[in-house]
Amino acid sequence: METQNRWIVDLTSRLYQRMLRWYPPHFRGEFAGELDDVFHNRMMESLLQGPADQARLASREIGALTLSILRERWHERNSRKGGEMKEQNPILAGPGGAAAFTAAPEKGFFWLVGWALLNFLAIPAAMLLATPFSMPYIWLFELGVRAGWWVKVAQTSLVLPGFCTAFALLLATAQWLLLRRLLPRPGHWFAATALGTWLGGLAAGGIVLATGLDLLDPAWILPAVLAAVGLMLGLAQWLALRRDAPRAGWLVFVDTVAFASVAILPHTSITNGVEMARTIGILGLPGALSGLGVWLLLRVAQAGHERRREIAVPHVRGGAGRMVARISLGLVVVATAFFFLIWAYAASQLALAKSSGVY
Repeated sequence: METQNRWIVDLTSRLYQRMLRWYPPHFRGEFAGELDDVFHNRMMESLLQGPADQARLASREIGALTLSILRERWHERNSRKGGEMKEQNPILAGPGGAAAFTAAPEKGFFWLVGWALLNFLAIPAAMLLATPFSMPYIWLFELGVRAGWWVKVAQTSLVLPGFCTAFALLLATAQWLLLRRLLPRPGHWFAATALGTWLGGLAAGGIVLATGLDLLDPAWILPAVLAAVGLMLGLAQWLALRRDAPRAGWLVFVDTVAFASVAILPHTSITNGVEMARTIGILGLPGALSGLGVWLLLRVAQAGHERRREIAVPHVRGGAGRMVARISLGLVVVATAFFFLIWAYAASQLALAKSSGVY
């Protein structure tokens, strides 16, 4: 009978030994041999019992091993996460002990490259989205023309507000992605960046439209708009950080200079690869300069808070399910608004055509 039931012991022992490899390395190296010996002795003792008793013993031991592996894995995950939080994500205490800033990135060069790249990509992306984002402005302007509030202008003139809106949302998103773990209230930064960029663009665009495109040098329209955007953006970001960073007022100067740097853009057409590379480099200056200013501000704010007190505060993240739900809801809202604006624009054009007797 002992020989007949030997295959159950051999099969269960092999399975047990393979499962021991699933323990965390430090636990496996210290306890795996002892656990295997205890299990093997119990299974050898079960040879004197029947197959049913052996199967029950094997099931109980495998189940207990599975629970032990899951428990050790969970413990290791929490320990590693806590260690990384203490080493890589310290949060510095502000006045009254409130969490203020995490440590600014040590590898400033790579962070600055990412900041400059994302800020630069917001410009061509906004150009691609300028037309769909200009539809609500065109629709509202057409209603104002019908009401007699203002005279009719070419619809191409209203692409500029659409560009400003798209650029504001893209720029705020790009900066939020890089600052969401460094600022105490990254949502305030996103709102300030989007609102400041949007208001600055609309103000500059309104001046351009009121003055008339024919009276302005086209080569200076973009620098003028971006300089105004930089001023409004700096003011908005200063308001968002004035309580957390004592020197946040420098953001007004930094953003204005950064966006005004586009004024050195050549006023000639691009004819070769060298001129194209130079143009791309100049358009990347606002992101590089503003990124340098923000990084220095974070370093100064961090040093000031370190002189007071340093505490470790867990960085709480929302669940993946909640994140997916929020993104899905946002996409639904954006898609609904997009198609609604298309319908509204088409309806306004049809109404204008009927009132003019064209349709």
